[in-house]
Amino acid sequence: MKKPILASLCLVPTALTLQAADLTESTFTQVINSVSVVTPGTQQTQKAEVNGIVKAPQLVRTGPNSRAELLAKDQTLTRVGANTLFSFEPKGRHINLQQGSVLFHSPPGRGGGTIKTGGAAAAVLGTTIMIVATPNGGFKGVVLEGKGRFTLPSGGSRDLKAGQLLFVLPGVQGFGPTLNINLAKMVEGSGLVQGYASALPSIAKVESAVAAQANAISSGKLEDTGLLVGNTATKEEVAVIDQSTFEAAVKENKSQLEQSWDKDIEIRAEILPSDRLFGRSDENYPKRSLWADKVTLSMLGEDIKLNTHSVFLPEPLSVVEGESAPMIGIIAQQTLSIEEDLDFYTWQTPPNRRPGLALGGDELKVRNNKDLRYNSANGLFVGARKSISIKGSQIENRSGTLVLKSENGSIKQEGGTLVAGAHASLDLSALKNNEKIELSNVSLAGGSLNIQAEDKVQLSNVNFTRSGYSSQFGSISMAAKTIVFSDVSLPVQPMLLKTREGALAPNPNKQTAVMNGYVNFYRDVTVRGEPAQLYVKGQPGARESANITIEKLK
Repeated sequence: MKKPILASLCLVPTALTLQAADLTESTFTQVINSVSVVTPGTQQTQKAEVNGIVKAPQLVRTGPNSRAELLAKDQTLTRVGANTLFSFEPKGRHINLQQGSVLFHSPPGRGGGTIKTGGAAAAVLGTTIMIVATPNGGFKGVVLEGKGRFTLPSGGSRDLKAGQLLFVLPGVQGFGPTLNINLAKMVEGSGLVQGYASALPSIAKVESAVAAQANAISSGKLEDTGLLVGNTATKEEVAVIDQSTFEAAVKENKSQLEQSWDKDIEIRAEILPSDRLFGRSDENYPKRSLWADKVTLSMLGEDIKLNTHSVFLPEPLSVVEGESAPMIGIIAQQTLSIEEDLDFYTWQTPPNRRPGLALGGDELKVRNNKDLRYNSANGLFVGARKSISIKGSQIENRSGTLVLKSENGSIKQEGGTLVAGAHASLDLSALKNNEKIELSNVSLAGGSLNIQAEDKVQLSNVNFTRSGYSSQFGSISMAAKTIVFSDVSLPVQPMLLKTREGALAPNPNKQTAVMNGYVNFYRDVTVRGEPAQLYVKGQPGARESANITIEKLK
């Protein structure tokens, strides 16, 4: 009689092996994307790094598209899958798997340990084992090579050989049925077997087990049913899915992106929810989202409220040399609103290695007098398809570029500050539909300043250095059909002003009517305390130190 064989669905590794010495700590040997170590109690979180050590009761947490590899002193290898949370216990050989998946490889003779996930627990003995937590509080495990034994706290046990899968049921329900799975398909598609720089130490034995199972199928001892193992089981049966149902489920899962794009979300915690994060490479990524062609990883929603004082950004996918720097996006289909003073951080990554951050939506709202800060050499980008209106707020990136961009509306700020890095640019643009940029009672700082509007740039009582900020703009450029200054002390750094007519309006600083198409010094516009027209190159009586150039828009 042929024994049926099932391909395993969603069997992400999680396993355990060893018995001799305690398994209470391990060293990271590889870290891929967003992996962090959390200290219970204080909830202090730090980015995992190669050669870093995790000790019980610290938690290892991975984000989407992320994984890690750890090695214990006795050479027990632990590989952690995406969206996983697990920890070692302070004594013995116990592992708590709160969610996700793990693979354990223990050299021969090193013993085993106990896995706990939600309401299930079992002692596991074997050399290379994978386990995944199931939604109901249990877990399922598969032996990749050699033999394994699963033993319940009550004393019941099951022996498995390579290519067999077993459900450990939550509570005191015991085991589900033992199944044969298609080991070749599972190993081929497993990121925990294939997705690392170094090969699994037992890969030769795993490949031997795959070959032995293939021979059993070809000889008729096993039959491939084409069914896929689900995530639920009882003592008598396991949920299975046929291929067409699986393909429909995959299609439905892909639509999760569209569902997220059309669903509101309010962030009140420091961590962005992993189920709302999507990569730009996803075929359904909304092309109309701001910076759709630039973000590496984005949180999406219809209306997004950031109602927290701090957010730790996930690590984006790494970028090969020569490609643009990675960028995290928080993008709303409708309105993105900043409800509190908000600082963005990364897991102890220095500013020069942090990803860029893009915040945007059809509308962007920063509540009155709320501040927004993120320090990254790869830039902070704030934008909207419609107008941006800010009142009394400080927006700051002291390590890199700060960009404010309106795609189809104006930018208006009353009070507050805009600060870019001392050697980086501060850029404001509103270049469609005859839009304006209006700044009043605002302090500006950075390495260079670039302001562009389709219709008008209007600055009133604007300071070109922020109090306590040492940098002076190295250069300033503005372009619009009309530029208007009033109550402004212009800096002595080079300034390039472009308007439709490319000239200074007559009777500067006389409060005469604003002339469209010109640069207008309306009232009390000075350089070094003198009337600013004396510092416009080519003007009658201009100073030798004239630093302002006025040109025509091309």
